[in-house]
Amino acid sequence: MTEKHAEDIAEVFHTPLQGTYNWDYRIQDNRIKRLYELGKELNWNVEMDIDWNRPYEELKEPFPIFWDNYPPYQKMSDEKKVEFLNGPKVV
Repeated sequence: MTEKHAEDIAEVFHTPLQGTYNWDYRIQDNRIKRLYELGKELNWNVEMDIDWNRPYEELKEPFPIFWDNYPPYQKMSDEKKVEFLNGPKVV
């Protein structure tokens, strides 16, 4: 470890192996930020992966979904199922 390294160290801890931890993420040559940006790029991103300009079409009849095995959903009329699947009205 050099004197330059020591300037960047915020905490030194001792274990059977000596290690250091730097709490100032700004000086980690942007590796953490690059990792974060890569994570956003490679995962599902609601801002990029959904076309929010696409018109929304309300359902006219229920269709089989995972709710079919849920007893309260099974008890609903088809009309109530359609209302449930369409979600709340946005005004």
